[in-house]
Amino acid sequence: MSGTGGAAADVTFLDSLRELDDLLDTVCAEHGLARSEAVVGGFSQGGALAVALGLQRTDRPRPAAVLAMSTYLPEVDGVDYDWAAAKVQPVLVQHGTEDPLIAVDKGRGLARTLEGHGVPVVYGEYPMGHQVALESVQQARAWLDAVRAGESPSEPIPEDPPEPLVKPVTTASFESEVLRSETPVIVDFWAPWCGPCRQVSPIVEQIAAMRQGSYKVVKVNIDDEPALAQTYECSRSR
Repeated sequence: MSGTGGAAADVTFLDSLRELDDLLDTVCAEHGLARSEAVVGGFSQGGALAVALGLQRTDRPRPAAVLAMSTYLPEVDGVDYDWAAAKVQPVLVQHGTEDPLIAVDKGRGLARTLEGHGVPVVYGEYPMGHQVALESVQQARAWLDAVRAGESPSEPIPEDPPEPLVKPVTTASFESEVLRSETPVIVDFWAPWCGPCRQVSPIVEQIAAMRQGSYKVVKVNIDDEPALAQTYECSRSR
């Protein structure tokens, strides 16, 4: 299925949304549960569908809450959000800071949009890629327990952390941050045990500060990313 978050009509997304809406009715009926007690959740594009399903304007009973993992707010013609009704629907948004497929800005934007409309939202951010981590599962479990207890968890969305002068880059983000960068990139391959690396580090940061806007400076921990180090012949002996 597609779902880029653009404003153009997306027939595939809408078809999937309608089928998911019908499936929710079917599953609730099979288990003898009220649709209004259901919590809908999803990951990536499935998360976008969960957001649209949970918050759309509809004549059907609305789900109790929405879990949106590593996703975005789908802005698709044919999906009309009922923000007034959504003010009683808790939403948990989770995202990885190193997500190479759906940038963390999308998750932050989703959370802030919900907050701006008065939706009870909790936002969790983790040092992971396009995935689910143990810590995020633990947060989701605690959030679900609170929702089942009749609570509407809500926390202020934190400010974006400042962008580091020298951004850490992983194998997952190397292509987007380096190979497809619109500006020239200086890559510092380093290791925590490397004495010369520590000596050079302040100089690398100084270069990054002096060349902001002209160059991007990133760093790769070769212990964490041995494949990248081997590809670019940057391994070091202890």
